[in-house]
Amino acid sequence: AGPRGLRASGPMGAAACAGHRDGSHGVVFRQPRWALALAAGYLSVAGPSAAGKKVEGFVRLGPNQSKVVTKFCFDFNPACVDKNHCSGKEPGVLHADFWGGHRTGGSSAQASPKAPAELSLVLLDDQYNSFPEVAPVWNEALCEDILKASRSHVPMQWANVAQKEPRNTSTIYKTIVEKIRPRWWYVAFVSCSNSTFEFSWRVHLENALQGSQSEFSMDVVNVVWFTILFAALFSGVSYLQLRSARAWLYESAASRGSSWLRLHPAMLLLTAASFFATLGALAWVMYYKAYMHSGEAADRLALMGRAGILTGKTLLSILLLLFAHGQCVCAPDIAWSDHRELIGGLVFFGIFSYGLETWSDSELRSTSTEYIYDTRLGMLSVGLDLLYFWLYTTRCWRTYQAETRLKPKVWFKRYGALLALWFAALPIVAILGQLLDPWVRFRITFVVNGFVHTAALGVLVYTFQPHLAGKLYELSTHEYQPVSAEELDKFLADEEDDDI
Repeated sequence: AGPRGLRASGPMGAAACAGHRDGSHGVVFRQPRWALALAAGYLSVAGPSAAGKKVEGFVRLGPNQSKVVTKFCFDFNPACVDKNHCSGKEPGVLHADFWGGHRTGGSSAQASPKAPAELSLVLLDDQYNSFPEVAPVWNEALCEDILKASRSHVPMQWANVAQKEPRNTSTIYKTIVEKIRPRWWYVAFVSCSNSTFEFSWRVHLENALQGSQSEFSMDVVNVVWFTILFAALFSGVSYLQLRSARAWLYESAASRGSSWLRLHPAMLLLTAASFFATLGALAWVMYYKAYMHSGEAADRLALMGRAGILTGKTLLSILLLLFAHGQCVCAPDIAWSDHRELIGGLVFFGIFSYGLETWSDSELRSTSTEYIYDTRLGMLSVGLDLLYFWLYTTRCWRTYQAETRLKPKVWFKRYGALLALWFAALPIVAILGQLLDPWVRFRITFVVNGFVHTAALGVLVYTFQPHLAGKLYELSTHEYQPVSAEELDKFLADEEDDDI
């Protein structure tokens, strides 16, 4: 799973639950989820600069239009009975700035002294009478309705919005007070004017009571320490696998040479799965450490982290399904041509999972705390995983029943049944996520997924240790060594002599 911090919208603003409104024509439309998933890869790199709680972008508001630009999970402080008793102990802080504003159409005169400001920065939270009340009708709601549902709103002076360059200090400073539990807060710009506004904006939010982790949204707090733990575990497993591979390579080198390509393909797949998992975990460590210190991190680190982990998982799934068909367990060869559809399907599933996770963490979901596996794309992902779980268990059972030798049966009884949990993990995590509150869901599912990945990889690496692999697998270091030209000539000469 990917990082969860501040979500920001692009220049068009975040889509609300019912779609979003184009600033120039006021047309309401819905984006199909498959299009959102395909666009997520682009937006993760080309969207407004958003890393952690620091986000900036460009917004266009049509007449009487409102747009949510980001959300953030703020901490709480039970001591904050009200703002008068919470000075210096506020759990959340917001800084906002605006510049480069342009105004077209309409009138700049305010209708009456009691009329709402033309432009306002609005804060809503996840209580039932705030954002959840107006989200379903966001595009149709009047600006007065959104202001009424807000927990706080600050008028935006046009002189500040129209300035050419951003200031060194924040135009708006706002403290967030919450005393019951962590809550999701939504930052929106609201226009109560018949003019069209365009301006650049920058927002900085932090959980002031979280010390060194103040940059993180509350659903991500402490995740950085688990990324370090998993990086250490994956590194240890990769070290053991490299030692095992070198031991097999040494045995092969005694007679034929020391090329890594002489290793059994299963050993190479497992080594690659360990390497990519370690690479992904280290990239996430660098991402979160940078995020923790400055509130910003390079997008390429998130790309490497997500791609590395999912590549490692895909290779692991391919290896397990090959084992379920008896490859390497019952026979030393791997019939790649017989399993092209299976391998192709798993590669597609890995790419699909990458797109789904990118979409889940992108600005396209800045107005939703819906669990990703509650969406249609998420349920499709769970369905595909259940299909592979069924394939793995049924093929394992069929191969076990057909096998008469003791050694293959030992693998299926001791390890095959245990490793079925690898394919069952996603449906279990999806069910767990539905039971958890949104402000703790990511942290818990991240830890569960990480331990499952580490455990499955560790079990396979253990079974491929030289002292144990020969008792479980059909591995022969000589099966995959190319025949030299001299040996081939000698073999052909012997064949000719036999014919004579």
